[in-house]
Amino acid sequence: MKPLTMTTPSEKVVCVTRQFDALPELVWRTFTEPELVKRWLTGPPGHTMPVCEIDLRVGGSWKYVWKMPDDTLMTAYGKYQEVKLHERIVHTETFEQWPDNSSFVTTRFNAQQGGTQVTTLMEFDSETTRDMVLQTGMTEGMEMSYQGLDQLLIEQRSLI
Repeated sequence: MKPLTMTTPSEKVVCVTRQFDALPELVWRTFTEPELVKRWLTGPPGHTMPVCEIDLRVGGSWKYVWKMPDDTLMTAYGKYQEVKLHERIVHTETFEQWPDNSSFVTTRFNAQQGGTQVTTLMEFDSETTRDMVLQTGMTEGMEMSYQGLDQLLIEQRSLI
């Protein structure tokens, strides 16, 4: 798979696009079932996700807690604004260490050439917040997670 592409289409927005070699229904499952999310959304080696709560409905909430190799915890949470099965998820996202800098995230799952293109738009409250997030190593961490997702999708396809 090609690595993700990340662009900044406006002063407050980040767009991440990645192609996966699986149909949208399967990619959707890996993004929405807690036991699957915990297996791939971990970022760099040594990071784990001991907590993954997903109440996938409009008004429902989600919470992820990552554990770093030094036992530091990082928590993110939000509420679902829109859920369109196998097509789109819209939610808020707040990181516990930056409670005043929530973002609005739209993730689309588009069937493309026998696979799925996942496009995530993150809209921040300001250009300053967007730039701060980009400096965290988010791009590399997301790609490492997506490489783990590639492997999980191979495994899950063999179970179908």
